[in-house]
Parts: sequence; structure tokens; C-alpha cells
Amino acid sequence: MSNTILVVGASGFLGRRLASIRADGKVVCTYNQHPISGLEFLDLCDPLQLKRFLNRFQPSVVLYAAGLTDVDACERNPDLAWRLNAEAASEVASYYGVKMVYFSTDYVFDGIRGRYREDEEPTPLNVYGRTKLAGERAVLNINPRNIVVRVSGLYDSIGIKGQNFSKVFQPTEPIEADDTRLSCPVHVEDVVTAVRLLLKSNEGGVYHVAGPDVLSRYEFCQLVALRFPKMPPVTPSSSSSRQGAPRPQNSSLETDRISSLGWRARRVCDVFSPFPTENERSQAASEDFHGVGRNIEALLIDCVGGLLTSRTWLPKDEHLAEIDRACADVTDGQAFWQATGRALGLNGTELIALQERIAFRYTPNPPVWNNLKTLRTRFRLALVNNGSSSTFRCWVRKYGLDRLFDVLANSEEMGLRKPDSDFFFRVAEQLHTPPDRCVLIDDDLGNIKGAQDCGMLGLQTHEVRGYPLSVHIWNESVIGQALLAGEVS
Repeated sequence: MSNTILVVGASGFLGRRLASIRADGKVVCTYNQHPISGLEFLDLCDPLQLKRFLNRFQPSVVLYAAGLTDVDACERNPDLAWRLNAEAASEVASYYGVKMVYFSTDYVFDGIRGRYREDEEPTPLNVYGRTKLAGERAVLNINPRNIVVRVSGLYDSIGIKGQNFSKVFQPTEPIEADDTRLSCPVHVEDVVTAVRLLLKSNEGGVYHVAGPDVLSRYEFCQLVALRFPKMPPVTPSSSSSRQGAPRPQNSSLETDRISSLGWRARRVCDVFSPFPTENERSQAASEDFHGVGRNIEALLIDCVGGLLTSRTWLPKDEHLAEIDRACADVTDGQAFWQATGRALGLNGTELIALQERIAFRYTPNPPVWNNLKTLRTRFRLALVNNGSSSTFRCWVRKYGLDRLFDVLANSEEMGLRKPDSDFFFRVAEQLHTPPDRCVLIDDDLGNIKGAQDCGMLGLQTHEVRGYPLSVHIWNESVIGQALLAGEVS
């Protein structure tokens, strides 16, 4: 038996990265439909050729990253899916003395609950999930010390499955504002790191290798769009239902087993971060900006009026038009939800459930978000919010705002609400900045007055779409223009 690692499917998105794994001996990489120089051709549909190939190279470790991963193609051609995802994998695992790593998917689960552990019973919804589950079981039945790695939503810093975000991105599936299917996207290099760790530790069994955040398809694409302006717009879906194989609604994974070995995955919001680097901040801090009446050190930004939309799209159902009619003249957030509850006949628990259903689809308000990188290089920032603490923390983390703001001020956590002057005094104290060197950026004049009562300046944002969409832009004021131009010091 030679000390050879065989990467089956090395021309694919994951396989190309796995080719970087080295042993004391050599690495042999295969392709099928996409020829690449230096790779060996292998037809997994030909059992005889497969057997000859294994005898020729006599691998000690096989990384099986091949298979039919197009979910709808598996549904159309189940025989091919069974061959590539299960039967061929079983034949490779049966080769004498081989240690096999089989790459599987979160789609082995039905997605009813989410946050699945490795020891939970899979119940796949489609041919793709069933064939991958069959491959898992075959590989582990042959040798319990083999490894199954279930991944969720592979991506890297420039694209998904070889598609480059910096060019005009053409997704394999439509990006829709009501695509609420949840998963835990994982950076492909973090998967490679996990494989190295598992091989080194000589572990066996099933491991979930997924990112730390549960994101909808829509949210993931919004985070990408913050960095790559050529992403296509995200739009509401057509009235027709999505075609093709059924997909799990929530296929998010727990990663306790691999995490116990010291593995950590990066966050999507860090990979696709529009925020300034430390070098950019240092450079900006050293520049001389001329003030407009007084020196400004910190900005307090209202999270709804100044930063985030209140909703992207309500859940697409028969109640949407009824909600909009009932709330057409409502401009206050609390009044909006009260009117929504009355319009739909919802009790308190049901209304909270609807709010949560909408909350995870909060999306950055582009007119203000696009200025945050510039503002971050010049000022200390506080995010101020009067809403629910749990909802606040949920989207603050998803969008990486905990890495951008110096202070996260939530009324429920502080025991104070805007426009109480004590709220603003407390925030200024946390920023270590005198109140008269702070600016509140908010859409609510009442809040601005409360800030002014403690000596702060106020900058009102202007609503270009009514509540509950709440898309805001800067008012054409002297201080607003100065902030955007970087002329406030």
C-alpha cells in the first residue's frame, strides 16, 4: 500500500482545494467532465476502470468529493445519482486498506426543525439527499473508522461553485426576497482545514462541517451584495411556486463534534465585510478634517431609521395586501404591529411569531450602509435601538455589526428608551466621548430632541419609502453633507 492520497472529483469547487492536502507521499487527483492539466481521468460509471485505477495508484487515503450534486438533475436522473453518490463511493471504500473521507450534505435532513446533530436520524426529501445518505451508510458500514463530512452551502471569498461575484453573477437558482430556506454556509477553505484535522487525529464517523451563522439564501446574497455591486437585484418571487425537487426549509447543522477538536469556521459577514481594515482606520485618523462649528468624535446611529429596513418583504401569503391596506397610514413601529395584529386577527403569541419570521430577513439600508465604511474610519460609532433585545442581537450578529460598532445600545438591555436623555448620556459615557461631541442620526424628531437636551447634535434621515420598508437617506443639511464628505473632525 503506497502512501498516496487520492482526491476523486478534484476538478470541482471543493475538490480543487482538497488537492492542496499533502502527505509524506503524493497526491493523485481525478477529473471526469472538466479536464485540468495534471489530473487523471476517471469514469466512476465504469466499475472495471475504477478497479484498475485503484490498483494502479493503490491509495491509502481517498477524499471522495465527486458525485452528482445538482439537486434537480438527481431527480431527473436517479440512476446516475445512485451510481455516483452511492455505488461508486461504496466500491472505492471497499478497496483494501483504504481510509475514506466521504463528502455529504445537509440535504440528508428534511429541514422541518433545523440545527441537526450528527446523531439524529436523517430523513431526506429528495433523490439527492437519499443517494448521499446511502453513500454515507455504505462507506461507514465498510469501515466505521471512515469519515463522513456533511457540509452546508460551500462558498469562498469570491464566489459560489466557481462563479465570480466580482463579475456579473448568474446564480444557479433565482435569488428571491422570499427565499427563506435556511442553512449554515461554510467557507470551502474551512472544510479543507477540518479534513486535515480529522485525518491527523485519526477520527472516524459523521462530522458536520458548517458555518456558525444560520442564514437564508436571501440573507446570504444580501451580504454578498454589500461587497460586490454587480450582484443582481433581489426581487420578490413570481406567483408560481418554485419548480424542481423539494428542498429542506431549514437544513442548518450543529458542529459540536468537529468543534471539540478545536475547529472554528469564519463568519459570512467577515468574509464579505464592507468594513474598513485597521490600516484604513489608522490612515484616516491621521488626516486633518475641518469641522463645521465643533469637533465631532462619535456618531449614534438609529438601527431602523438610519441603518436597517424594517422589512424586506412580508411572508408571501394571502394576508400581504390586507396588512398593507390596514397599515397604509401607519408611521410608528409599535402602531404598525398593533394594526397588523388586528388586521390578521392574531393573538400576542402569533404576532410575535410573525415578527420573528420577518426579523431574520432584516437587510442593511443601502443609502446609509454604504457610508459606514467611511464613517468608521473617522468616528466612534454606537448603534441605538428601542426594540426587542433578542431580535436586535440576531441581526446584529448576522451582519457583523458587532465588529463595526463600538457600542450596541438596546433599550431592553439598558432599561432606558429613546428619547430619554439618560439613554443618550449613557451611550456617550460608554463611548468615552462628551455628549457635545456626539451626533445622533435618526429619523424621529422626538429622539433627536432628546439627544439635543443632553447637548448632542442631531441629523435627521429622510424616508424615501414609508414604514414598514423604512428606506432612509441623509437630509440635505450642512452637517449631513459634511459627514458624508469627511469634513467633520
